[in-house]
Amino acid sequence: MKILLYILFYIVTSILILAYLFKEKKVVEVIDCFVDKFINKIGINKEEIRSEKILLILNTIAILSLAILSIKVDYSRNDVLPIKNKIIILGTLVNFSILLLTYLKKYYYEAMTIVNLILIVFGKSMFGVDDKTFFKINILAVVFSLILIFFSQFELSNKIKKIFNAIYIIILVVIIQGYYLGNYAIPTGSMEPTIAVGDRIFANNVVYKFKQPKIGDIISFKEPLDNSLMYTKRITGTPGVMFKINENDNNIYIDGEKSSLNREYSIEGILKLFNNPEIYIPKNGDKIKLVEILELDISKGTGVVQLSKEEFLQKNISKDYYKYLFGFFNTNTLEQISGVDQDLTNKRYTYILESEGRFVLPILDFKYDIETMSKLLNGEEITLDSNYYMAMGDNTNNSNDSRYFGYVRENRIYGKLLLRWYPFNRVGLINEK
Repeated sequence: MKILLYILFYIVTSILILAYLFKEKKVVEVIDCFVDKFINKIGINKEEIRSEKILLILNTIAILSLAILSIKVDYSRNDVLPIKNKIIILGTLVNFSILLLTYLKKYYYEAMTIVNLILIVFGKSMFGVDDKTFFKINILAVVFSLILIFFSQFELSNKIKKIFNAIYIIILVVIIQGYYLGNYAIPTGSMEPTIAVGDRIFANNVVYKFKQPKIGDIISFKEPLDNSLMYTKRITGTPGVMFKINENDNNIYIDGEKSSLNREYSIEGILKLFNNPEIYIPKNGDKIKLVEILELDISKGTGVVQLSKEEFLQKNISKDYYKYLFGFFNTNTLEQISGVDQDLTNKRYTYILESEGRFVLPILDFKYDIETMSKLLNGEEITLDSNYYMAMGDNTNNSNDSRYFGYVRENRIYGKLLLRWYPFNRVGLINEK
C-alpha cells in the first residue's frame, strides 16, 4: 500500500513539475486567474496608495525593527560553508535596500516577500544558515512586506500574482529537494576521504521509497540526537543481523562472516563501554525491552555510570526533558541547549535495550515519544514497527555515528548520495567502495 501511495505521489508531482517546465504560461495564467478572483472576493481592487504618510511610518517601523534584530545576527565568515555568510549578508542588504527605496517612491515589497520566503524554506537545507535570529528576521520581513503591500494597494493585483507564482515555484523546489534530488552541504569530515568538508552533494531521494538501503550505501538522514541536522554516513549494518567489529582486524562481521565492506572501523562509543559486544540490529516486529541506563556527567568528567531503571526514575527528571538528555555524542561538540537548566545539560543519558537476550543499542526515537519511553522505563516490552540500520562514518576516529547514538530508523533516511557537484575540480559520482 505504501509503495502504491508513493507511485501516485510521484505521478501527480511529476505532472506538476513538467507542467511548469513545458507549459509555464498556462500555469501562470491559472495562478493569475485565481489571484484575480481572490482580490475581487475580498473587495480590494484599487491600485493607488491609500496614505503615503502612514505608509512611510509603517516602513520606518519595519526598518527599525529589522535593524534591532540584525545587530544580533552572526555575520562571521564560515570557512567550511562560505556561502552561509554571503547569504546572510545578501538577505540583510535586500531587506534594507527595498525598504529604503520606498522613500524614493519605489515599491518592491513583493520582492522582499519572495526573497525572505526563499530564505526561510531553503536557508538551512541549501545554504547551511542556522542562525535563529536571522530566521526571525526573515519571518518578520515577510509579515512587514505583506502588511505594506495590502496597506499601500499599489499595483496590488500584480504584486500578489508575483508572490503566488513564487510560492508555486518554491513548493515545486521543496518537492524536488525532499523527494527527488536532495542537495546537501557537508559541514564535517566524518566521511573523509570519500567526502570532504565543504563538498556539495546531490542525493537520490527516490530510491529508498521503493527498496531498502543495503550495506555500503552512503545515505543522508536526519540524526536522532536532536532531530534537527542532516547527517551523511555509510550503512554498515542492516535489520535483523548480528553485528560486530572484530578486535583483530577492525573489520565488520555480520552474522559471523566478514562484511563485504572491507573497511576498518574503530571500536568507540557504547561499543567500547561494553567491551565490544556482538549487537543485534532490530527489525520490524521485534520485541524489545530496556535493560539499563547510562549516565555521563560532562561537567565533572567522572566517566559513565550504569543505572537501573529504578535509579533513573528516582532522579525525578521531568518527562519533558527526555528529548534533551538522552543520547551520547562527542562531548567536545556539546552546545548549550536553549531553554533547559544548565545543571541538567551537564548530564547526558542513554539506554541499552535487549531483544530475546540479544544486546541492542539505543533507539533514540523513543525519547520523542513520552508514552513509549514511559513503558520502557516501567519495564514493559514493546513491539517495533520499523526497521533499523547501523550508519557509520568512513573517518572512523572522528565520526559521531551509530556507535554513539545508536540505530537509525528507516523513515529517517532521506536518500542515497549520488553525485558531488562542488568543488568543480572534484565533480563525480560518489564512491560506494
